[in-house]
Amino acid sequence: GSLSFGDLLATKEQRDETARLSKKIIAGTVLFGLAAGFMETFGSDPGMASTPTVLASLLLLVLFCIASLQLLGVSLGKAGDPAGKTGGAVDGPLDGVYRLAVLVMMAGFLFVPVLGSFGVPGEAIVLAGYLGLTFVLVSLFLVMAKITGQDAAVSFARGFAALYAGELAGIACGNGIELLEPAGQVPYAVAAFAGLAALYAYLLFTERDFRALSVIVRDADRFDDACRLIASEHGLSKREAEILPLALKGRTGERIAAEFFISKSTVDTHLRRIYVKTGTHGRQELIDLGERTSQDLARRG
Repeated sequence: GSLSFGDLLATKEQRDETARLSKKIIAGTVLFGLAAGFMETFGSDPGMASTPTVLASLLLLVLFCIASLQLLGVSLGKAGDPAGKTGGAVDGPLDGVYRLAVLVMMAGFLFVPVLGSFGVPGEAIVLAGYLGLTFVLVSLFLVMAKITGQDAAVSFARGFAALYAGELAGIACGNGIELLEPAGQVPYAVAAFAGLAALYAYLLFTERDFRALSVIVRDADRFDDACRLIASEHGLSKREAEILPLALKGRTGERIAAEFFISKSTVDTHLRRIYVKTGTHGRQELIDLGERTSQDLARRG
């Protein structure tokens, strides 16, 4: 069968870790959607004015974005430090944003029964955190597409299907709880279930998982760097440089041809030229060259 990037430049443990993290991301996404669905039903009696909640959420989202940009700047600065200076694993740039988004959501859940009496809707805080969290999830879907070699559109579809499936389930369950509540009482049970779902999602996909994902992404970036270095050192043409990563990932000639809308014979011609320019004699030697180049980059980094 065809080889994936993980088969070439990652250990079996890393491939297993990628599969595990992918499942945890999807499960966490469903739970975050469930929490959002619960909150959408909280206090949503017909005729209630929703504009104040939306405005408050937008204001909090702006503040969240400002804080996130600062966190990203700090994290990217740390990522640029040599490993010897940090003395340990470097956090990924999204770690802090993920933590902040969940913190905002949890604060909203905790203050729902408190802030309402002061005219500040707790659900607005939850919504702001959820919107910020959606940004993190979008980034995670893109990251997983990059690591697994999956089409970004497929990764997006899978991720958001999980998110909205959870949200629909939350709306259905929330409405069911509200139907059981005595008339005139605020269904705080809905907010409680939403908070538990968000908390469990955070415990399921933790910041440690984020760091593990960052390591795998770093290896994927190194693969891209290795491809660029090989293309530069061996004078590959633009089309040959485009075909090289797919060849290193074990793609068949037919699949490469479909990727670029060219004939298989044209792909075979490009592959023969790549072998000649790189001094290799077939796909396996080319893969070995890619692995050596990646390992050299790892030692330099």
